[in-house]
Amino acid sequence: MITNIENAIIARIQAAQDAPGVSGLGYKLRKLATYGGEFADGIDRIVTDFPAILVAFNGAQLQQEARVSFALKATFGLICCSTSLRNEKTARHGVAGKVGSYQLVMDVIALLAGQKLGLDIMPLKPAAIRPLINDKAGAQLASVYAVDFDTIFRVEPSDASSIDDFRTFAPAWDIPPHGNVQPPLPAAEADAHDHITLPIQGE
Repeated sequence: MITNIENAIIARIQAAQDAPGVSGLGYKLRKLATYGGEFADGIDRIVTDFPAILVAFNGAQLQQEARVSFALKATFGLICCSTSLRNEKTARHGVAGKVGSYQLVMDVIALLAGQKLGLDIMPLKPAAIRPLINDKAGAQLASVYAVDFDTIFRVEPSDASSIDDFRTFAPAWDIPPHGNVQPPLPAAEADAHDHITLPIQGE
């Protein structure tokens, strides 16, 4: 369900971006994707992808437990990224022909608040707006805000009675090539096999 929600959020923003005229966003994002640690190497490396919206799953908490299912309250963060060659204020407010981070924030709220995205979830609810970065990024000024959305979905545990004991471990190994090895690699058949029978407690 987490993946489905992330993909549905991206699809809704993409549809708004692609829509013509006044029904669309009125600007193009350089990047719209799930968050993959882009900020880990520093903002200078990714500022060329701005304006951008990145979707991040921020975790979930048990909301309600029932006999056959339980509800999780999950939070998704929409990271809204903009930049400006002028100043930090322009990165936030935008300027003619260039969207600012404030506009990105308001647009994702308008697009997602109260939406179920065609999924069996509670409607997305805006929970917080948080500043992440308002600083220099090379020759530019970057402005990044996160908009958190909460939703609730139910999870049904699998039937454990249908799962057998873990009795056998049978790995296959590809040995790193050495010596007189000819392509193509890797080989269709594994170089080595193991077959391990595990002891079962109580037997």
